[in-house]
Amino acid sequence: MADPARPVAIIGGGVVGSAVAYALARRGVATTLLEAEDDLALGASGTNSGILHTGFDSTPGELETELILRSAALREPTASRSRCATTACSRSPGKR
Repeated sequence: MADPARPVAIIGGGVVGSAVAYALARRGVATTLLEAEDDLALGASGTNSGILHTGFDSTPGELETELILRSAALREPTASRSRCATTACSRSPGKR
């Protein structure tokens, strides 16, 4: 875990970099996000299909499935706090 007394620089404002910056900032860590583009998520994160993997084909009991289910529980509250619009368009995580 990062020491809140030390500032952290995160390189890349895609999905992962932005999520790390958000998580550290919520924990009181002074965070600077460095992005080469004019806006966030203009690289790989912004040019993908925009689909979140919901675990429809994950094997029950595996780490991948556990992490997908944990992230699914965080998705709506995080999107709401971030004022990020999402649309549910498939089955619930872990349902086959």
